[in-house]
Amino acid sequence: MTTPQAATVIVGGTAPRMLDGLRSRRDLSVRAAGETLGAAFVDVLSTALGHLPAALRTAVPVVLAATDYCVTATTRYVSRCVEAEAGGRRLRPSEAMTPEPAQLLQELAAAGGWDGPGYVLISPRAATLQAVRWAWGTIGAGLHEAMVVCELVRDPHGDGYRIAAAPVTAAARPVTAVGARPAPDGGGARPAPADGAARPASDGEARPVLAGGEAGPVPDGGARPAPAGGEAGPVPAGGARPAPAGGEAGPVPDGGARPAPAGGEAGPASDGGARPAPAGGEAGPVPDGGARPVPDSGGARRASAVGEARPVPAVGEARPVPAVGEARPVPAVGEARPAPADGPDGPGRTATRRPRRSAGSSVVLSGTGLVTAFGDGGTVFWESLLAGGRGLGELTRFDASRFRGTTVCQTDVEAGTGQPTRRALVDRARSEALREAGLTELPDRALLVYAGVVPHLPRVDDAPRIDEIALEPDWDGDGSGVAPRNAVLMAHACASGAFGLAMAREWLLCGLADTAVVTGVSALNAYDYACLDTLRATSTTAARPFDEDRSGVTVGEGAGVIVLETAEHAAARGHVPLATLSGISCRVAGQGISRLNAHIGAACMREALAMAGLTTVDYVHGHAPGTRQGDEAELLALDRIGAEHGWRDVPVSSYKGAAGHLLHASVFPGVVAAVRALRHEVLPGTPGLREPMDARHVRVLRDPEPCAGIRSVMVDNFGFGGNNAAFLLTRGAAGRMEWSRDG
Repeated sequence: MTTPQAATVIVGGTAPRMLDGLRSRRDLSVRAAGETLGAAFVDVLSTALGHLPAALRTAVPVVLAATDYCVTATTRYVSRCVEAEAGGRRLRPSEAMTPEPAQLLQELAAAGGWDGPGYVLISPRAATLQAVRWAWGTIGAGLHEAMVVCELVRDPHGDGYRIAAAPVTAAARPVTAVGARPAPDGGGARPAPADGAARPASDGEARPVLAGGEAGPVPDGGARPAPAGGEAGPVPAGGARPAPAGGEAGPVPDGGARPAPAGGEAGPASDGGARPAPAGGEAGPVPDGGARPVPDSGGARRASAVGEARPVPAVGEARPVPAVGEARPVPAVGEARPAPADGPDGPGRTATRRPRRSAGSSVVLSGTGLVTAFGDGGTVFWESLLAGGRGLGELTRFDASRFRGTTVCQTDVEAGTGQPTRRALVDRARSEALREAGLTELPDRALLVYAGVVPHLPRVDDAPRIDEIALEPDWDGDGSGVAPRNAVLMAHACASGAFGLAMAREWLLCGLADTAVVTGVSALNAYDYACLDTLRATSTTAARPFDEDRSGVTVGEGAGVIVLETAEHAAARGHVPLATLSGISCRVAGQGISRLNAHIGAACMREALAMAGLTTVDYVHGHAPGTRQGDEAELLALDRIGAEHGWRDVPVSSYKGAAGHLLHASVFPGVVAAVRALRHEVLPGTPGLREPMDARHVRVLRDPEPCAGIRSVMVDNFGFGGNNAAFLLTRGAAGRMEWSRDG
């Protein structure tokens, strides 16, 4: 296993007051405040990238935790929608959706010097922890040499944001503690813990908080905040800190404030005074020095209910840093890392060897579930697609009379009392996916990646049908049983599903999870519809993907679920997978909100092919929503790859003329179509297609055709805001396994 280490945390943003309060911190590099968020983000991230070796800067993955930004931007947009609806009018172009957080990564790529994978997490209360665990896990397993983790936190006193970014790399040489790095004064090493917060080298030194709270000074004997759902770490000089259930407490600067979790209101904290209690708990006084006391022995207090403290080991004791649900000891500074006394799986477990997943292992699709306008299940969708069916109908979920078009692909799903339609859609899709995967429930150590929703929006929680896009404040993973810290929300517009597959693949390969469930949902609602209407992306008739006479998108309704695991894990439980996720590439780049960049799209296709070890495919299931620019750019990208590898008439088609564009969930019907094509050796056509667009190296299919011996399918998935992805599904499964006693 490789030892990760964090470099200096770079801090900047558009909130001068927040930055000024951090300039005395020796462990931070604080930049000047930027005039715009985009400029400040590029400045901070470019500086962080500059701390990496030159060979790693261009392609290093960047993971952005942006829950605050997402909540603020979506709240403002929803308010504009409600105002427009009350006035019986359409949104004006100036009232369109505030740029999604992924567009900050788009600006970084446009500035030059970086064109690697970028990911945006907007999980309630846990996004930063998830980003840090992702970096620590994949670097530790050797999947990446480096990653950059960053967070975007809103100024509780204004509209500005604080940006913090930290490069994480593999240690250049053996170190004595996990993540150890030299102290600023050149003294001994200090560990950088798995929650991303640098520890102080001595009493009284300040440290950054990269776990959802505002960075603040740590007094003598001070405390370190706990990550969401994580365990307490060693506390200098006997100090302690509160750890809310599922929250992320942070030290509060003198007179400063800390943002409330999940987009709530932040409250001021006076010197030594009370601070707001998260998760509905009572605010309690904080003793002088900003820490809550623990027993003199450094003992622990139990954390099993809201407001109770988590275990706080004495200085030098081990701190559990769990991969999803599993603890692993971290030695004190200067100690060698021991194997657990009772074996690699922890105290009390048998000392059996566990397979350590290598970068050469494969991730497989074990089950899929789908709900579309054709009904429940992948089979009914597939049969309708082959028959050229079109699930078109009139929009009835809300009053759409003020919009350009009202033809949609709406399901007949009706939710129960007090339940949003999206929940009913997801429940149906998940049931089919688990059944197809041979599971009755989600197992332990499961990762849930969710696309199509945003965190709770407390300021507009009374807006009409807001629960179709925003989670409830006590969201439980839609009844999945997955722990909140392992439930991830992603924000990559219509490409969110593919980005979720990429994240799931890496978490599985590095052992952070044993099973991953990628979920996407699109319940028809006025907010998404108004956005597309304002951009004039919807069709006034019906979508005709890859057609010379195409005129826009037909919005669809539905949900999809994909169950993934490693090939070894599937084999161990005797399950035969549907296909192997052989290669995948995700990029956030290009220019503009709604334009697909053919160059970036081709780069994703090229990288996915290279990862899979292929130069051609038997079939491409295109994104092709039916827009003038998007369909043309996708065919251009495919032609570029075809020219490079000598493709001749590789067939391509799209489902969106049949079931509509499922927006954030758009990848799921494409995956089901690809898996069924591999199984039945039949390629689906493109319903609604009349006059196929010309292409040199690919051939657009109007009607289904047989494809005996098909072995590989490329699936494209693109979205507004420069979100681009492509991946390869192949028949069969293969993987390598290394046996190790260290897990």
